[in-house]
Amino acid sequence: MNCRGSLALSLALACTPGGSGTETTASSSSSTSATDPAPTTGEPVELQRCTPTCSVDADCLIAGQGSGFRCLTGACQIPPCSDDDACRVAASGWQDPCADQAACGPGRACITIAGGEGRCAALEGDMFMCTDLGLVALARDPIEGGRPLLVCGDDRSTCVDDHCVRPCLADADCPPQLGQPHCDVPTGACRCSADTDCQMSGQPGLAACLAGTCGCQVDADCQGGSNVDTCVAGACGCTSTAACTTPVFDHVTQICQPA
Repeated sequence: MNCRGSLALSLALACTPGGSGTETTASSSSSTSATDPAPTTGEPVELQRCTPTCSVDADCLIAGQGSGFRCLTGACQIPPCSDDDACRVAASGWQDPCADQAACGPGRACITIAGGEGRCAALEGDMFMCTDLGLVALARDPIEGGRPLLVCGDDRSTCVDDHCVRPCLADADCPPQLGQPHCDVPTGACRCSADTDCQMSGQPGLAACLAGTCGCQVDADCQGGSNVDTCVAGACGCTSTAACTTPVFDHVTQICQPA
C-alpha cells in the first residue's frame, strides 16, 4: 500500500463505526493522568463519530481504489473476518488484485494467495525492507509460475470474534509512531507507559496515557485532527455533522452519530 493509501486508510478507520477508542487492558506503570484523567470539556457526553453513510460497496472506494471496506448496515466498514488467512492478507496490504506482474508496477510482485487469486505484494529489499513496514519476508508463488518470491507480509494475524488481531511479541512490534511502543506480551497488545509515549507520536488526540492506551483529556487535545472537535471519555469525536469536513471515501455522506 502506498503512503497516500495508508493515510487514507488511517482516516477511514478513525471515522468508521466501531473504530478504536479506549480499551480495557492490563495495568501498566502510567503517569498520574493515566489513572486520574482531567474531565473533558464540551458536548456531547456520549462519544459520537463521523460515520460514512453509504448505499453500495462502490461508495466506499478511496481515491478510486478498494481498501477492504464495504457498505454494511448503511456505513463503510471492514467486514467481519472469517479465517486467519483473510486477516493476514489484509494486514499484509495485499489489496490490489492482479493477473500478471505488469499489473503491480515497480517494487511489487503479483503473487498467489489462498484460493488462487492474484494480489500485488511489496518485494523484500526492492524499495525498502519489510521490517520498515512492520512486516516480515515471506516466500510466495508468483501468479505466472516459477520460483517463489520474497514479499513483505504478515504471518501471525488471527481472526478472533469476527475481528482481525495481530498480537505483538516484543516492543519491536509496536511502532512508536502510534504512541504505544511497549508490548504487553501476555495480552499481545501494544501499550503506553507514560504521557510522553503518546505525545511523541505527534498525532492529534494522543496526548495522555490512559490505562495503557493513548487518548485525549480535553477538547484542545483533538485540535488538528480530522473530523473531530471534542474529547469524550478519552477519545476524540464530533459534536455535530458540521465537524465532519474531511472526506475519506469517494461517495459517502458523513454524519455525526453515536459511535
